[in-house]
Parts: sequence; C-alpha cells; structure tokens
Amino acid sequence: MGKVKELKNGIYGNSQFYKGVGDYYLMNTCNKWTAKGLRSTGMDISTKFTLTAGSVIGYLDGGRFCPDNAH
Repeated sequence: MGKVKELKNGIYGNSQFYKGVGDYYLMNTCNKWTAKGLRSTGMDISTKFTLTAGSVIGYLDGGRFCPDNAH
C-alpha cells in the first residue's frame, strides 16, 4: 500500500482531492469509500446503503461511534 497523495483542494471548506483506485459512479461514491474505510477499522457500518454523506454522518451521529453521545 502506498502513501496518500493529495492532488488539490476540494470544493468545500477544508476538503481535499486524493488519488484513488477504482471507478466513481452512482453506486460507488466517496460516501461508500468512506464507509468502507470506517468498516476496515472495525466499525459496524453497512457499505450497502451509504449513498449520501448524511447516511455516513447518521451512523456516526447515531451514538454507535461517539461514546456516551459525546460530539
């Protein structure tokens, strides 16, 4: 596995673009990639229904990640 290569600034606030592997399409978005990354750390997040940022944030904000709902 190589190092993360930052390509340029993203379009939102402090967001960034990074070099990736694979294709981007409706059912394989950055939100799904984020869910896969979280799952690879042992979090119990589904990668099937993560089409929006809200679905990923909903998982994190649902108390399953933040201990004692500390945000």
